[in-house]
Amino acid sequence: MTHQISDYKKNWRVACYIRLSKEDEKSKGGMRESESVANQRSLLQSYIKDNDLAFVKEYIDDGISGTTFDRPQFNAMINDIEKGFINMVITKDMSRLGRDYIQSGHYIEQYFPSKGVRYISLLDNIDTYLDNSNNDIAPFKAILNDMYSKDMSKKIRSVLKSKKEQGLFIGRAAPYGYKKTLDNRHRLETDPVAALVVEEIFQMFLDGFGVCRIASILSERRVPIPAVHNQINVGNMSENFGLWTHTGVRRILQNEIYTGKLIQGKYKKLNYKSKKRIENEKETWLVTLDSHEPIIPQEVFDKAQRLFEARKGIRPSKHNYLLSGLFRCYDCGSYISLLKKDKKYGQVYGRCGRYVAYSKFEVCTTHSFNYTKFEEYALDLLRDLCDKYVSSAEMSQIIAKEKSNKRDNEAKKLLIEKEISKIQRRIDILYEDRLNGIITADNFKRMSDKASADSQHLKAQLEAFKESPKAYQSQKEQEKIIKDFLSLKEPTRALLSLLIDRIEVHEGQEFDIYFNFPELQSIMERQVAKNGNTGQTHG
Repeated sequence: MTHQISDYKKNWRVACYIRLSKEDEKSKGGMRESESVANQRSLLQSYIKDNDLAFVKEYIDDGISGTTFDRPQFNAMINDIEKGFINMVITKDMSRLGRDYIQSGHYIEQYFPSKGVRYISLLDNIDTYLDNSNNDIAPFKAILNDMYSKDMSKKIRSVLKSKKEQGLFIGRAAPYGYKKTLDNRHRLETDPVAALVVEEIFQMFLDGFGVCRIASILSERRVPIPAVHNQINVGNMSENFGLWTHTGVRRILQNEIYTGKLIQGKYKKLNYKSKKRIENEKETWLVTLDSHEPIIPQEVFDKAQRLFEARKGIRPSKHNYLLSGLFRCYDCGSYISLLKKDKKYGQVYGRCGRYVAYSKFEVCTTHSFNYTKFEEYALDLLRDLCDKYVSSAEMSQIIAKEKSNKRDNEAKKLLIEKEISKIQRRIDILYEDRLNGIITADNFKRMSDKASADSQHLKAQLEAFKESPKAYQSQKEQEKIIKDFLSLKEPTRALLSLLIDRIEVHEGQEFDIYFNFPELQSIMERQVAKNGNTGQTHG
């Protein structure tokens, strides 16, 4: 340094602030500190010794980004300044104090002076107690530090995106059920122990157990929760196995990673200074198929999602009625609440959920019906339809028609996708023509805007195919589900949710039943037409 301060009469009570940034962080073994921290300490202590200063305390934030000032030890230092314990702060350079130029400027030019605190940045030769030209360039150094962080953030995001596009797993820890391979931490392999638990969770859910019940069963058996299991895998044994929650079970049941599909890029940070994450558009998600070995077959995962949809809006209940979650109010669209059995007759009754919640506002009517009787009727009807499904001579024609429609839709989708690709190539050519001066900027904007509008229109059509009525199961799967239903004396709620899409309840105890299989729907419509019915199934 070019100046000595030992002659100053003021009693300086010095704090050394040390920060190790994420990009500078080195691996550490045991309790040994990183070289960066050691080097900063050595430099600061030498300066204190050479200038005969009164050292009070050292504050270290190890591995925390300089873009945020919400750091544990920095906050502790500010607290000690407020108490009057510290009146001088020394850092190796300004970037150690922070890389946000607005916040850095606030502390150096406003906060420290207002508290009578002297700030020294050794390598930048900045000392707020002295009147020198180096202090004048402090704001510019803060801006450069901020720009460095922004540039580093862009580079890191670019590298991570490239890895995600290659189908490499980018995450601090592998999802429960998997572990990182020994030779490549960006690849996943099955964790045999956790994978068995995942399989069991899906099986219990499809057997009719709710997420709360599943969580309770796992907790009673002292199955380690995912966080504890991961600690066990790295050698940190624990007696506390933790309690499973319905949220954790639900997260597993809705995670597509168990089908072998890797989905990344769902969220992004608001900016390089903020920790807040926002959700990306679904079209921008990075999806890699067959990225790793699946634990759950796709058809099993799809069944679980359909069961979630069937139970949507239904409060957890100890009464697991076979048709729970399938009833909708025909008039207002809300879910039908199934009330407890009455003590006298042991019957269960259904009512419009919206009516129950807002009865005094007359937003809907009761739509009341005897669920106990309807369940018996519905099961008889379903068995009759399934028998006709198995024995119908017309079934081959129905199946052929469905397959023909599916082929037509696939052909239309393919044509639309090809047309979108052509438009994209046309936009690329227009861009090259603009760069080469072949067309003017106005013409480029006009033609590219039209091409983009055409592309968006086609994409909307393509999306309509995806959002058309829910995809039906394969013919082979349909036959298996129906045979399973016919073979069971008492079918499960999970199995019924795979057969029935919804049951719309009219006022006056009339019902419209909609099936997941177009074949069953066709048979019922033929039966209704043959009987001269109005299309409503009476219960």
